[in-house]
Amino acid sequence: MVRKIIEILGAKFTRSREGNLTQRLSDLETGQAQLNHMIQEFMSETEKVIEELSRLLRESQENAAALHPAPNADLVKPAKSAGRIDAKYHIVQLSRQGKRAEEIASQLRIPTGEVQLILSLHRDASKTAVAK
Repeated sequence: MVRKIIEILGAKFTRSREGNLTQRLSDLETGQAQLNHMIQEFMSETEKVIEELSRLLRESQENAAALHPAPNADLVKPAKSAGRIDAKYHIVQLSRQGKRAEEIASQLRIPTGEVQLILSLHRDASKTAVAK
């Protein structure tokens, strides 16, 4: 008799346990579906934000181009195609016009450090020439 009661209780416990596992599994599947839906919404919103940022960047670049037209074609020569003396001449001339080293570097498409070095050497050479 005790054995029979134990078997009955054991069977009920097993069914109850299986039911809990089934419910947990169902809850996990529901949670996963909700998470997948949220991820899809997030991805969709992210794509919209990226598109808007790209549009704003294009507008900004267009506005910058309109505000800052291309520099004088006579002065714009890449450092590699212009002779070194020619590039130095342009750097000194632009400096005399009051342009800063960063502006000159941008306009002539050469490194700012190179512009600063050339201007520094030019100032030193000018001081030496005046001193003689």
